[in-house]
Amino acid sequence: YVEDEIYVDATRNFLLLANSFDRKRKLTINLPTKRDVFDLFGGKPAAKAADKFEVEIAPGETLLYRLK
Repeated sequence: YVEDEIYVDATRNFLLLANSFDRKRKLTINLPTKRDVFDLFGGKPAAKAADKFEVEIAPGETLLYRLK
């Protein structure tokens, strides 16, 4: 999913990212198939019918996405 040293946990329907480093990171998330992606903590769509999308994650931040 990510070519960076960051914690990633994924299931068929959810994707969790956690940045335990001391700097902000810009990541390209690669999905195995095209999916609609919804940012559950931000309350907004992150991508529509995409097999990849970009996110910025601050130090100590956790992101949670619903994959549909």
